[in-house]
Amino acid sequence: MEHHANKGAEEQLSRRSFLGTIGAAAAGLLLLPGIDLLRGATRGAAPAKVAVTQADRYERALIRQKVQHLFEVLGGIADVVRAGDRVAVKLNLTGGSGSAYSPKLQRVPITESMWTHPEVVRAVGELIIDCGVRPGDLYLVEALWDTASFNNFGFRDVQRYLGAEMIDLNSPNPYSAFVALPVGEHAFFYSSFRVNPVLA
Repeated sequence: MEHHANKGAEEQLSRRSFLGTIGAAAAGLLLLPGIDLLRGATRGAAPAKVAVTQADRYERALIRQKVQHLFEVLGGIADVVRAGDRVAVKLNLTGGSGSAYSPKLQRVPITESMWTHPEVVRAVGELIIDCGVRPGDLYLVEALWDTASFNNFGFRDVQRYLGAEMIDLNSPNPYSAFVALPVGEHAFFYSSFRVNPVLA
């Protein structure tokens, strides 16, 4: 494992190494025969499929190949996305642009340590469009803390390249109002959630 020394004599596992290690361990557990880790969380439903891969850099062609591999391991993107579908890709921009300058990131870019990387978004979007989804039916969605997190870290450029639309889930726009989305018969506390209609 990769370790980085801090100010004292202690060593700590880098986030990147930790995620790589725990991802591989989790993948190994999920692939073990006879072990159903997800049954309790899904109330008896069929376990979800999980795919894990690793990349040591965010080079465009490599990320495209890795994302395509993940879709193939899960049975192919065409099993989920087809021509004529409307598709929302959920980003993770937790904490907004101010988080990019946190000393806790130890000078690692936030897109490589905490947020979805723009190259991953680009690769996912390209593969979805390759399946026949019109760019106008592709939405990048996130409940934005601030617009700078989307505009200043490469996501706006990816959105324009793909021809996709960005929807801030904190607002009903471009629709007139939020809609109530029922939780279903196994609701625990809330019977529905109010969401942007793109998610309905």
